[in-house]
Amino acid sequence: MIGQSVLAKKRRGPAPTGKGQQIVVRVHPPLLDPLDAWIANQPTPQPSRPEAIRRLLARALEGEQPARTLDQKIATVKDRMASNPDAGDPTPANGMAALRRGLAETKLRSLKARRRIDQKSAEGD
Repeated sequence: MIGQSVLAKKRRGPAPTGKGQQIVVRVHPPLLDPLDAWIANQPTPQPSRPEAIRRLLARALEGEQPARTLDQKIATVKDRMASNPDAGDPTPANGMAALRRGLAETKLRSLKARRRIDQKSAEGD
């Protein structure tokens, strides 16, 4: 018995590829076709489907911004309106500025109305 080696029991299945949490997702053709098109536009070596999903998910999460409060949204719209003064000359640029101002005013009215509704519902609770 001296000098005999003990063989380790073989594991079934493929070797583990990583330490991360495995997530299984079924992807249907309406999402799979654009994913394959995105992969085709990548430089060589092109990523596999799982790697492409990882990259796209990382991109999406990097661009994610924290949720803004209604008051922050109102302040942002007011700042935009202040930066677009009323135009005097009828030029295309001034016309676009007036259009943006009108859209900002509409957005501001809807945000203020939403805030009033939220305040009334909070008072009613």
